[in-house]
Amino acid sequence: MGGLGEVFALGRPVLVGASRKSSPGQALADPATGRPRPARSRDAAMAAVSVLAAAQGAWCLRVHDVVCTLDAVRVTTHWGAEPAVARLPLQRLGR
Repeated sequence: MGGLGEVFALGRPVLVGASRKSSPGQALADPATGRPRPARSRDAAMAAVSVLAAAQGAWCLRVHDVVCTLDAVRVTTHWGAEPAVARLPLQRLGR
């Protein structure tokens, strides 16, 4: 995800599929044990990653929790950011 700007610079539509990947699990690891957060407990983190990707211009997001991600994108838009995904109807996002 750190090199996403370089991918966007290629000028092609970019699909971001960060759903439940291991890096957020490591970032959210239990401080006492060091164990990564289980995949099914990463949806809020994935919504954050999706909002960041949308804000950079992602053409499409692949997510597990559509409603959670759409809510996160819409709240971001409400606060002044303009992710392109926030302007898409819910049907285009899998509903």
